[in-house]
Amino acid sequence: MNDEEAVDIHIDAREAADDGEISDACARVIASWYSEGEGTAGYEFASTGAITSATLYRELTRMGSGRSLYERASPNRKRALDWLGTYLANRADKGPVLGWSNIWIRP
Repeated sequence: MNDEEAVDIHIDAREAADDGEISDACARVIASWYSEGEGTAGYEFASTGAITSATLYRELTRMGSGRSLYERASPNRKRALDWLGTYLANRADKGPVLGWSNIWIRP
């Protein structure tokens, strides 16, 4: 099973449970697909869990830059990005997450 399939299973379970939030691990995996490397807010989030920019979601999806990654994404990737956007907006503590580098989505 690859990461995308694991994310789909995780989101399916959240939807079935009527739980509006994905886990930290799921958010990390989704962000890792789109972060652009050191020195970016996306990289910082994928590496530490810190939400260091109010425009992090825009950066990850490259919104406003021609045809964005979101617009080109498959339906499953769009769904994952939608859930990531909700996670980023709702997470109260925007700082680094202890143990973040050790978490990854598991089915």
